[in-house]
Amino acid sequence: MKRKIAILLVVFGTILLSSCSLISGYTSSRLFSNDQEIANSQMDKVLNAIQNKDKDALKAMFSKNAVDKAENFDKNIDELFEFYQGNVISYDDRSALGSGETMNYGERQKRLDSTYDVETTEGKYRFAIEDYIIDTANPENVGIYSLYIIKAEDTDEQMAYRGDEKYTPGININKYK
Repeated sequence: MKRKIAILLVVFGTILLSSCSLISGYTSSRLFSNDQEIANSQMDKVLNAIQNKDKDALKAMFSKNAVDKAENFDKNIDELFEFYQGNVISYDDRSALGSGETMNYGERQKRLDSTYDVETTEGKYRFAIEDYIIDTANPENVGIYSLYIIKAEDTDEQMAYRGDEKYTPGININKYK
């Protein structure tokens, strides 16, 4: 009987220790990553690319899959540069950041959904961004998947802007649910 208990303890301990390393790696990244800082850093890059009308820099922030699936991606960049006017005065990460993280058979995917209110020297805009920051199963998903922008006056400013909530790949201008 003591031998069976000892064997069970060894087996349980082995499983526990091997699981801990897997769980620890997964949990520590979830608990200690600062998703808001990541989202804000991405927004800084987006605004910088838009203001500088840097088509290559903006396109590089999008996932390969988003660019491939979007209709008229390059044309939409040009339309965005025409739509957005002025220089940034300030921006506010409008509402609680949404994030989703899955782990399936060792493959990990993490998505950030963020909303921003941006004030420029010419007006106010609202952004909604869906950004895949990790996808070990399909690295071509990593990057911005969908970006929505609308003039603040065209929305209910009491609510966070979420685009049309369809998460259409690419750049989406003046779309609202």
